[in-house]
Amino acid sequence: MAAVKNIEVIKGPSSSLYGSEAIGGVVNMITAAPTAIPVLKITTQGNNIGYKRGDLLSSVSKGKWGFVLSGYYANKKN
Repeated sequence: MAAVKNIEVIKGPSSSLYGSEAIGGVVNMITAAPTAIPVLKITTQGNNIGYKRGDLLSSVSKGKWGFVLSGYYANKKN
């Protein structure tokens, strides 16, 4: 979930954007756009009860093409 920029939750079929076919509602995950300057972001987290987490986000653009690569790892003992 490193590349998720925003999360929208729309309850019920009242959404004019997604229509009445979305009976229960809609969860829309908006991802990050590629950046003009190359970026590499690594985040780590750990605590004393055995939880470990790592995020990776890389972004590059060349001409009219842009790419975002992201990854996520989490582990908890016991």
